[in-house]
Amino acid sequence: MGEKYLRISMFLILSIFLSCCVFAADNTTELCNYNKSWIFIDTSNTSKPLVSGQSWQVTVEYYLDPTEHFGTTFLYLWGTGPWIDTPDGKYTTKRGHIGYPNMSRQIRLTKPGRGLHLFTFTVPEGLELVKKNNPVLLLSGFRDANKNDWPWHVRTGYSFISRQGYYDIETEVPGNLFTYDEPVQLAIRLKNVRNTGENKTLNYQVYDTTGTLAAQGQREFTVEKNGQKITIDLDINKRGVFLIEIDVPG
Repeated sequence: MGEKYLRISMFLILSIFLSCCVFAADNTTELCNYNKSWIFIDTSNTSKPLVSGQSWQVTVEYYLDPTEHFGTTFLYLWGTGPWIDTPDGKYTTKRGHIGYPNMSRQIRLTKPGRGLHLFTFTVPEGLELVKKNNPVLLLSGFRDANKNDWPWHVRTGYSFISRQGYYDIETEVPGNLFTYDEPVQLAIRLKNVRNTGENKTLNYQVYDTTGTLAAQGQREFTVEKNGQKITIDLDINKRGVFLIEIDVPG
């Protein structure tokens, strides 16, 4: 009888020990792999250029898995400039990113699941002091309740355009991808207008991938204000990828 009681006692002790291990695994973040959630950053901006001083909205779509959420989780988005790998020792003394001001955002998530958040930034001023096209790197990820970063993040890139110049070229079609039955229409949007009332002539040439001239023309207009839009209807009678060159003398 004594031997049977001893075996039963040992079994009960082992069962309690195993139960404690399972309980610990369900209530600590240290054993979480953080590999079930995901994040997607949309920087398309409907294919319109990002000019310094303008408002810029970045959509971040995410899924926060319930097993990786412990009461509070933070979703962050951070933007920075190009990476300097070989500093000159005078203007840049160490390796790192060129920072842009006010390019960091964070929100608190109190519930798991799928969601979407719109982060709003202002494209930094003074970009023309660097160069016309200024790359920006965006990183987004999750942080735990103690604001410790998860072991992964996602990243994507875009570019800012300075105020340098007097017009930007744009279209209303995302990605500038026109369907075969869709009229090809571009536009220039004036900026840095100095003298209103001036009469200008816009000249354009369109080339295909072989360098052959596919279309050309002129459009006359009167300068009115910043943001003025002058449309150009391109008479292209064949399919393909094209380059357009626009010149406005004066």
